[in-house]
Amino acid sequence: VLGELPEHCVFTLVYGLPIYWLAGLNAVPLRFLLSLMLVWLMVYCSRCMALFVAAVLPTLQTSAFMGNALFTVFYLTGGFVINLENMWLVASWFSHVSFMRWGFQGMLLVQFEGNMYPVSLGNFTLNVDGIHVVEAMKMNSYPLYSCYLVLLAVCLVFILLYYLSLKFIKQKSSQDW
Repeated sequence: VLGELPEHCVFTLVYGLPIYWLAGLNAVPLRFLLSLMLVWLMVYCSRCMALFVAAVLPTLQTSAFMGNALFTVFYLTGGFVINLENMWLVASWFSHVSFMRWGFQGMLLVQFEGNMYPVSLGNFTLNVDGIHVVEAMKMNSYPLYSCYLVLLAVCLVFILLYYLSLKFIKQKSSQDW
């Protein structure tokens, strides 16, 4: 897992640098670095999850299926496909451990918090604080630093589960399931 860090950093930079500026996101350097760190943590969480699933289910077919299923659960409970208020109870529990939710919430806070956006109503133009966008999506319940801490914790949990799976599950790639 640690041996992949240089490649992971290059991958995140190659992906994150052009996409950030092409999307027209906030040009403040600190906001750019915070966003890049969120992308780095989210992609690393995805990789750690994939390693865990591959260690638990050592055949290609089963690990690919379950990896996609687990990622889809995290994706759907992330808050940007289905509003967090509209989720049923069990899905809302999954949203609290969904690295997609914490990354999305952190990205919203980094991009919108403290920015003023002009809104035209007929002949009038009002300046609206960007935090209202975050509040409308119900993504303002935790501070920004908690997003980073939860993403780091999710990475560490997946790494621990990966280690335990490698230690206690017999790895035979030619098993018939």
